Amino acid sequence: MWMMFTAAALATTPRWAYEAAYDNVSGGDWYQDYDNESADLAWGQSYVMMSLATMFEATSDPIYLDRLGEHIEGVLAQRDDARGVSDYRGVSGACWRDVYYTPEPYCYVVHSGMIAFPIAEFAALVREHDLGRHPATDGESFGDKAERYATAAAETVAHHDDQWRDDGTYVFREDADFIGYPGVDVPYNQANAMGRVLLALYRATDDTAYLDKATGLAQAFQAGISSGPSGEYLWNYWGGSYEAPGEDISHAFINVAFAAEAAKLGVVFDEADMWAFSETFVSNVYVDDQTVATYVGGGSTNYGSYPWIVALWLDLAPWRTTVYAVARNKYDADIDPETLGSGWQLLGWAQLAEQQPPLCAHFFYSVDWEDQGDWQQATAYSGNILTVPSDYERGCLVPLQVDVSRDVTVGQWDGTVYHPVARWQETGGETERFVAYEPAWPYIYWEGGALFQFADDFVSGEGIRVGEPEALTAPTITSEPPDCTPGETLSHAPTGSGDSPWWWSLPDGPPGARVDAATGVLTWEAGDPCDGDFRLVLTNDVGEAELSWSFEGASDTGGGDSGDPGSEDSGDPGDDGGDGGDDSGDDGGVGGGDDGDVEATPAPDGCGCASGPTGTGVLWGLISVLLVGFRRRDAHVVGSPRPPADHAEHAVFIDVAQPLLRGNSWRF
Repeated sequence: MWMMFTAAALATTPRWAYEAAYDNVSGGDWYQDYDNESADLAWGQSYVMMSLATMFEATSDPIYLDRLGEHIEGVLAQRDDARGVSDYRGVSGACWRDVYYTPEPYCYVVHSGMIAFPIAEFAALVREHDLGRHPATDGESFGDKAERYATAAAETVAHHDDQWRDDGTYVFREDADFIGYPGVDVPYNQANAMGRVLLALYRATDDTAYLDKATGLAQAFQAGISSGPSGEYLWNYWGGSYEAPGEDISHAFINVAFAAEAAKLGVVFDEADMWAFSETFVSNVYVDDQTVATYVGGGSTNYGSYPWIVALWLDLAPWRTTVYAVARNKYDADIDPETLGSGWQLLGWAQLAEQQPPLCAHFFYSVDWEDQGDWQQATAYSGNILTVPSDYERGCLVPLQVDVSRDVTVGQWDGTVYHPVARWQETGGETERFVAYEPAWPYIYWEGGALFQFADDFVSGEGIRVGEPEALTAPTITSEPPDCTPGETLSHAPTGSGDSPWWWSLPDGPPGARVDAATGVLTWEAGDPCDGDFRLVLTNDVGEAELSWSFEGASDTGGGDSGDPGSEDSGDPGDDGGDGGDDSGDDGGVGGGDDGDVEATPAPDGCGCASGPTGTGVLWGLISVLLVGFRRRDAHVVGSPRPPADHAEHAVFIDVAQPLLRGNSWRF
């Protein structure tokens, strides 16, 4: 049974952050011409490719499939059978050998899984979005690419068939004595990296052989999971009875992502399981806004770059909005897209773009606040704010300006108790934070709002300060559908209104139709007659609007009168959130405000930031991004040097943290 979980996918600010970061390394090439001898493809390039697949999911823009295709071609050219190199057995197979972690060339199941997953995902996405007839920028159809890539991924899976065991796992090759674990089951994350490939191939091909293996892996992983005191899931790096603190959160994200993808297909895991995984994150991994635990069971904190790995757990966001708010706050504060040089952090911004819920404004409870103009200060322990979600069954983010004078826990009221949704240390001044509304507790307390509490060790005159809400304005498409002249190029610049920044997309359109995300300009080589169905979407951080129309056999000029000529807001209408905001857009930014129709092109001196509290502190060059528009690379650009691949963390960490590996040189 196919079960569909729909992510919000309304984020425009993280989308532009991703665009600001993508070209940082070698003009967007990243590790495209690297081999995997030092695991650069497995722990570097794989994340870049996953990020592109994720951005396509977030935006429906085929430019991300174009880019992903370029990277896949480079990776396939580095496969052992393409390079003519062999492993320790003398076998030149459909894998990418490594000589960094072992004294002899060896193809790891986990490396094959990490690299082949986005290759198989390309094929699955093309099928699911019915893009087979659509042309890529190189002239080949996405359908032809998808067929080649599915075949390539299947070859990689088959290369490891002799390592498969029917109890639902893979083993290290039995004759690879130099590894130290010949014939032993691989750790969960290594097996489940291949499990993600199997699920993607099943989605791409309907071949139940892939589903059967993925089901076996999911059952084996589920059997190794224990439950903690808060109902959270706990497991070891290498199976067996749980021993605290369990697996490190870096490798654990692979297991969590596999479980989430299985749950979407109704394979072994269900919504209750995903809530339990999210409880692992909220109860054990997330300590506060400055502190992240290293293991699924807690333990030591703030190990290396692990605090920012929280964004790789965002497959849990459809089940727990708090996971999103934690990751977004960390990235807004610490990960500057303009200087980012890490493949997994690029994936983090893509995950934030795909999973962001809409914004929802707050308002203050009637007591326990002192009005200070643009701010309110709590005058008692547990000051309260509220928000009115546009849909109580769907998560949303409350953007806040805060000044926290001492540690505070933010809780959401369910009618009986407060559930923690955020923990903040003293901020040392005014800053921005997101608070998650969790639809698991849809209790209406007052004035139609869900209630939140700021609990701290209150001292009179030093209570938490919270900024007045800014108005939030969802987008509207203000233009009519274009006309079509048979056999000519259609070029249409739509107009809209609403908070900036904007993102234009074309989730549905005929083959060859494209839209520029920054300007909204739609281009299409019309046939004769004009035939095509279009759905144009304008998105901002508050919601989205769409305009749908059809050309049906027009042989002269065919307007949009055969479709819906009006714009239709299919997203969240937003909330005025009080009278503290000003969305007039008088700075000339993209989308301006809602004080009239504006051209959907960036003004030369405009601001590309989101209006309101989410804009300050997180500009990181969005102005320049929007000025140049959506960067579509037609040629490779030589940029900054490539960073070392992100596997270095794995290399250092496993030797230190995993008792089973002590005394060995295994580090992946």
